[in-house]
Amino acid sequence: MVELPLRKSSGLEESLSLKQLAFCHEYMIDKNPIFAYIRAGYLGRGKVAEKESSRLLKLTKIQTKLQELKAQESSQVLDLPRRVVKEFEKIAFSRSPNLIENFGEGSNDNNLQAAIREIQVTQTDITLSMHDKSRALQALAQISGLNHDLNFALATLRKYGLHLYQENGTWLLSDEQHHNDIQLIESEVEEENS
Repeated sequence: MVELPLRKSSGLEESLSLKQLAFCHEYMIDKNPIFAYIRAGYLGRGKVAEKESSRLLKLTKIQTKLQELKAQESSQVLDLPRRVVKEFEKIAFSRSPNLIENFGEGSNDNNLQAAIREIQVTQTDITLSMHDKSRALQALAQISGLNHDLNFALATLRKYGLHLYQENGTWLLSDEQHHNDIQLIESEVEEENS
Protein backbone atom coordinates (compact mmCIF):
# COMPACT_ATOMS: atom_id res chain seq x y z
CA MET A 1 0.00 0.00 0.00
CA VAL A 2 1.27 3.48 -0.89
CA GLU A 3 2.19 5.83 1.93
CA LEU A 4 0.15 9.00 1.55
CA PRO A 5 1.68 12.44 2.06
CA LEU A 6 0.99 14.00 5.45
CA ARG A 7 0.43 17.44 3.97
CA LYS A 8 -2.08 17.99 1.25
CA SER A 9 -0.41 19.37 -1.87
CA SER A 10 -3.42 20.92 -3.58
CA GLY A 11 -6.95 22.11 -2.93
CA LEU A 12 -8.17 19.16 -4.98
CA GLU A 13 -7.06 16.70 -2.31
CA GLU A 14 -9.35 18.41 0.19
CA SER A 15 -12.35 17.40 -1.94
CA LEU A 16 -11.19 13.77 -2.13
CA SER A 17 -11.81 11.35 0.70
CA LEU A 18 -8.76 9.57 2.11
CA LYS A 19 -9.81 6.38 0.34
CA GLN A 20 -10.25 8.20 -2.96
CA LEU A 21 -6.82 9.77 -2.56
CA ALA A 22 -5.37 6.36 -1.71
CA PHE A 23 -7.13 4.92 -4.78
CA CYS A 24 -5.43 7.52 -6.99
CA HIS A 25 -1.98 6.77 -5.57
CA GLU A 26 -2.54 3.02 -5.78
CA TYR A 27 -3.82 3.32 -9.35
CA MET A 28 -0.55 4.99 -10.38
CA ILE A 29 1.40 1.87 -9.33
CA ASP A 30 0.09 -0.54 -11.97
CA LYS A 31 -2.83 1.32 -13.61
CA ASN A 32 -5.16 -1.49 -12.52
CA PRO A 33 -8.34 0.07 -11.09
CA ILE A 34 -9.59 -3.11 -9.38
CA PHE A 35 -6.33 -3.74 -7.53
CA ALA A 36 -6.08 -0.03 -6.69
CA TYR A 37 -9.62 -0.14 -5.29
CA ILE A 38 -8.79 -3.10 -3.03
CA ARG A 39 -5.38 -1.75 -1.94
CA ALA A 40 -6.96 1.62 -1.11
CA GLY A 41 -8.99 -0.12 1.59
CA TYR A 42 -12.39 -0.46 -0.06
CA LEU A 43 -14.22 -3.59 1.06
CA GLY A 44 -15.84 -4.73 -2.20
CA ARG A 45 -14.36 -7.67 -4.10
CA GLY A 46 -15.03 -9.34 -7.44
CA LYS A 47 -17.83 -7.73 -9.47
CA VAL A 48 -18.40 -5.08 -6.80
CA ALA A 49 -14.74 -4.00 -6.94
CA GLU A 50 -14.88 -3.98 -10.74
CA LYS A 51 -18.04 -1.84 -10.83
CA GLU A 52 -17.00 0.57 -8.06
CA SER A 53 -13.45 1.04 -9.34
CA SER A 54 -14.88 1.86 -12.77
CA ARG A 55 -17.25 4.37 -11.15
CA LEU A 56 -14.38 5.99 -9.26
CA LEU A 57 -12.34 6.34 -12.44
CA LYS A 58 -15.18 8.25 -14.09
CA LEU A 59 -15.32 10.90 -11.35
CA THR A 60 -13.94 14.24 -12.54
CA LYS A 61 -12.06 14.90 -9.31
CA ILE A 62 -10.40 11.46 -9.54
CA GLN A 63 -9.43 12.08 -13.18
CA THR A 64 -8.02 15.49 -12.25
CA LYS A 65 -5.96 14.02 -9.42
CA LEU A 66 -4.68 11.23 -11.68
CA GLN A 67 -3.60 13.82 -14.26
CA GLU A 68 -1.76 15.72 -11.51
CA LEU A 69 0.00 12.53 -10.38
CA LYS A 70 0.91 11.63 -13.98
CA ALA A 71 2.45 15.09 -14.46
CA GLN A 72 4.51 14.65 -11.28
CA GLU A 73 5.60 11.20 -12.43
CA SER A 74 6.62 12.53 -15.85
CA SER A 75 8.69 15.33 -14.37
CA GLN A 76 10.47 12.83 -12.12
CA VAL A 77 11.21 10.54 -15.07
CA LEU A 78 12.51 13.45 -17.14
CA ASP A 79 14.66 14.58 -14.21
CA LEU A 80 16.24 11.15 -13.73
CA PRO A 81 19.01 11.44 -16.38
CA ARG A 82 20.12 14.77 -14.89
CA ARG A 83 20.23 13.25 -11.42
CA VAL A 84 22.23 10.23 -12.64
CA VAL A 85 24.80 12.49 -14.30
CA LYS A 86 24.99 14.62 -11.16
CA GLU A 87 25.76 11.54 -9.01
CA PHE A 88 28.47 10.39 -11.42
CA GLU A 89 29.94 13.91 -11.32
CA LYS A 90 30.06 13.84 -7.52
CA ILE A 91 32.11 10.65 -7.64
CA ALA A 92 34.25 11.54 -10.65
CA PHE A 93 35.26 15.00 -9.43
CA SER A 94 35.57 14.33 -5.71
CA ARG A 95 38.93 15.11 -4.17
CA SER A 96 40.44 12.99 -1.42
CA PRO A 97 42.23 15.94 0.26
CA ASN A 98 38.86 17.65 0.76
CA LEU A 99 37.53 14.49 2.35
CA ILE A 100 40.48 14.16 4.72
CA GLU A 101 40.35 17.84 5.69
CA ASN A 102 36.64 17.76 6.47
CA PHE A 103 36.29 14.23 7.86
CA GLY A 104 36.85 15.08 11.52
CA GLU A 105 34.50 18.04 11.34
CA GLY A 106 31.50 15.91 10.37
CA SER A 107 31.29 17.42 6.90
CA ASN A 108 27.83 17.85 5.43
CA ASP A 109 29.24 18.17 1.91
CA ASN A 110 26.91 16.02 -0.21
CA ASN A 111 29.52 15.73 -2.96
CA LEU A 112 32.02 14.19 -0.57
CA GLN A 113 29.43 11.95 1.02
CA ALA A 114 28.34 10.66 -2.39
CA ALA A 115 31.93 9.68 -3.21
CA ILE A 116 32.23 7.45 -0.12
CA ARG A 117 31.33 3.82 -0.74
CA GLU A 118 31.97 2.48 2.75
CA ILE A 119 33.23 3.57 6.16
CA GLN A 120 34.65 0.99 8.57
CA VAL A 121 35.30 2.09 12.13
CA THR A 122 37.27 0.00 14.60
CA GLN A 123 38.61 0.96 18.01
CA THR A 124 41.90 2.08 16.49
CA ASP A 125 41.21 2.89 12.84
CA ILE A 126 38.78 4.51 10.47
CA THR A 127 38.88 3.12 6.94
CA LEU A 128 37.18 4.88 4.05
CA SER A 129 36.48 3.19 0.73
CA MET A 130 35.66 5.46 -2.17
CA HIS A 131 33.52 4.72 -5.22
CA ASP A 132 35.58 3.99 -8.32
CA LYS A 133 36.47 7.39 -9.76
CA SER A 134 37.66 6.02 -13.11
CA ARG A 135 34.39 4.12 -13.66
CA ALA A 136 32.44 7.30 -12.93
CA LEU A 137 34.60 9.21 -15.43
CA GLN A 138 34.09 6.47 -18.01
CA ALA A 139 30.33 6.59 -17.47
CA LEU A 140 30.32 10.38 -17.88
CA ALA A 141 32.42 10.08 -21.05
CA GLN A 142 29.95 7.53 -22.42
CA ILE A 143 26.90 9.64 -21.53
CA SER A 144 28.39 12.82 -23.00
CA GLY A 145 29.51 11.08 -26.20
CA LEU A 146 33.23 11.53 -25.62
CA ASN A 147 33.72 7.81 -26.33
CA HIS A 148 31.96 8.04 -29.68
CA ASP A 149 33.95 6.81 -32.70
CA LEU A 150 33.66 10.19 -34.43
CA ASN A 151 35.26 11.93 -31.45
CA PHE A 152 38.13 9.42 -31.48
CA ALA A 153 38.60 9.98 -35.22
CA LEU A 154 38.58 13.77 -34.82
CA ALA A 155 41.06 13.56 -31.96
CA THR A 156 43.37 11.40 -34.09
CA LEU A 157 43.18 13.88 -36.97
CA ARG A 158 43.95 16.79 -34.62
CA LYS A 159 46.91 14.85 -33.26
CA TYR A 160 48.39 14.97 -36.78
CA GLY A 161 47.51 18.63 -37.37
CA LEU A 162 44.37 18.02 -39.40
CA HIS A 163 40.91 19.44 -38.74
CA LEU A 164 37.69 18.04 -40.15
CA TYR A 165 34.79 20.44 -40.32
CA GLN A 166 31.53 20.94 -42.19
CA GLU A 167 30.83 24.02 -44.26
CA ASN A 168 27.72 24.54 -46.41
CA GLY A 169 26.84 20.85 -46.30
CA THR A 170 30.35 19.82 -47.34
CA TRP A 171 32.91 18.09 -45.17
CA LEU A 172 36.34 19.71 -45.42
CA LEU A 173 39.71 18.63 -44.12
CA SER A 174 42.03 21.47 -43.23
CA ASP A 175 45.77 20.93 -43.04
CA GLU A 176 46.83 23.20 -40.22
CA GLN A 177 50.40 23.47 -41.54
CA HIS A 178 49.64 24.45 -45.14
CA HIS A 179 46.11 25.82 -44.71
CA ASN A 180 44.98 23.77 -47.69
CA ASP A 181 41.38 22.69 -47.69
CA ILE A 182 40.70 19.32 -49.24
CA GLN A 183 37.15 18.57 -50.20
CA LEU A 184 36.25 15.11 -48.90
CA ILE A 185 32.52 14.68 -49.23
CA GLU A 186 30.22 16.88 -51.26
CA SER A 187 26.67 17.50 -50.23
CA GLU A 188 23.89 15.70 -52.05
CA VAL A 189 22.76 18.95 -53.65
CA GLU A 190 26.14 19.50 -55.31
CA GLU A 191 26.21 15.90 -56.55
CA GLU A 192 22.81 16.27 -58.18
CA ASN A 193 23.86 19.46 -59.99
CA SER A 194 26.85 17.69 -61.62
